[in-house]
Amino acid sequence: PDDDGKSGREAAADTLIRIGAAGELFSDILGETYARVDVDGHLETWPLRSKGFRRWLVRAFYLECGKAPSGEAMAAALGLLDAKAQFDAPHAHVYIRVAPDGDGGLYVDLGDATWRAIHVTAHGWDIVAHPPVRFRRSPAMQPLPVPERGGTLDELRALVNVRGDKDWALVKAWLRAALWHHGPYPILSIVGEQGSAKSSFERMLRSLVDPARPELRSEPRDQRDLAIAARSCWVLAYDNLSTIQPWCSDAFCRLATGGGWATRELYSDLDEILFEAQRPIIVNGIGGYMSRGDLFERTVQVQLDPIDEAGRKPEREIWAKFDAIRPRLIGALMDDLAGVIHALPLVQLASLPRMADFALLAVAAEQGQEETPIFLQAYAGARTEAHEQTVAASLIGDTLLALLEERGATGWKGQPGELLAALEQRASENLKRSHSWPSSPRKLTSELQRITPSLRNLGFEVETGKRSGHGGRRLIEIIREAAGKGRGQPSPPPPNPAQSDSTTPSDPVAIREYAEGETLTTIANGLGPDIVDEEV
Repeated sequence: PDDDGKSGREAAADTLIRIGAAGELFSDILGETYARVDVDGHLETWPLRSKGFRRWLVRAFYLECGKAPSGEAMAAALGLLDAKAQFDAPHAHVYIRVAPDGDGGLYVDLGDATWRAIHVTAHGWDIVAHPPVRFRRSPAMQPLPVPERGGTLDELRALVNVRGDKDWALVKAWLRAALWHHGPYPILSIVGEQGSAKSSFERMLRSLVDPARPELRSEPRDQRDLAIAARSCWVLAYDNLSTIQPWCSDAFCRLATGGGWATRELYSDLDEILFEAQRPIIVNGIGGYMSRGDLFERTVQVQLDPIDEAGRKPEREIWAKFDAIRPRLIGALMDDLAGVIHALPLVQLASLPRMADFALLAVAAEQGQEETPIFLQAYAGARTEAHEQTVAASLIGDTLLALLEERGATGWKGQPGELLAALEQRASENLKRSHSWPSSPRKLTSELQRITPSLRNLGFEVETGKRSGHGGRRLIEIIREAAGKGRGQPSPPPPNPAQSDSTTPSDPVAIREYAEGETLTTIANGLGPDIVDEEV
């Protein structure tokens, strides 16, 4: 025993506790515990259960004691530090990559070794050595280059093959939204033929917002896999998708607009791990990998043109040019965000689409940079196309539209079984043999209800709950709206940003609340606890 009567193991544990408690201990609102510690003159934030904190603690112990602590001493010290952070310390928000500054601006973590950040306000941006917000890191995160002034996002367009000005407006809007400090965040879907450089374009976009390893991922295997990825990175980027499973589609929707789920903690039968987050998502594929309307509602899709042999260049040449302009592109993004902060409180729209916060931010960015206002028109067109794809992706979609075209202005009215029989008369044998073809009137009604929002947006009135007289059977009624655009007809012109609707509130928060059905609660990014025992 030592002079103070304690064993060597107990003395080591006490030393580790004293060293660890010298930092700032705290917990987030979901109960995950952290320490904010000084490392060579700058502050770093680490979960107490992470490898990063353990390595810091072991190093600090060695510098003081000249030896390594035992495993028993480390376990005892970490257990007590975890309890102190949970019960004796205040709660605080922890962020990954992007954080609000509390005064309308935001911080962007550079991810470098000295833990610097970019501070963006309505007056511009600067690099700060000691950001007051608590950022955390994961081994997957990679540093952003130091931004340079004087660039524009349009410099990127010369290196990529985005189809048309409207698609490019959607790309710029997604980039700006992806670095905003709260969602909802639209899912960016990049589609194109083989050889259209979809993966390269996705890598470029991700490297401007949240570079990480791996750059692109394959489709997640389950919700736990997706939660771990969202815990480790700010942007989730998935490559070469051929289909998105229903569970994954639902999870993407929750990540885009805010939500969470619970899963059993590793090696535990009783404890649950709670996960909440909003994340920007990018996916790419040849096309047809989305089939659910709720996912389409949260997606902006852009098309890449194929690259012919005459226009193809060596990949190293493209990436050399991109790396040369990348600091200027990031600087341009910071300029755009400063413009958003300045213009957003003044933006009013005559009507608000789904993902209203995204639309407001995109219009504010155009106004802040004095760009030609093209986003609203591009977004309206993208939403109409998304509704068309939702109906087309349904196994009954094309057959139902063909039936409605035959019926003309009279539309359809009848019982679900009668509609199913009418569809079966027009459907091919291969279609009817598909396992997804509705095998009963009840399943037909369910499928019709799934695509009803898209049918309404394409100009049809749909009623699936009418009854034929008192106590009669339920009827399905589908008619084309007298003033509706219908399938294949042009969309109405987008609202003019300069117009003011007297029924629309002028306060920015009230404007967001005015959007029917939007998820408005800002969920602090990265509040969920570790999904596994170690920081991944």
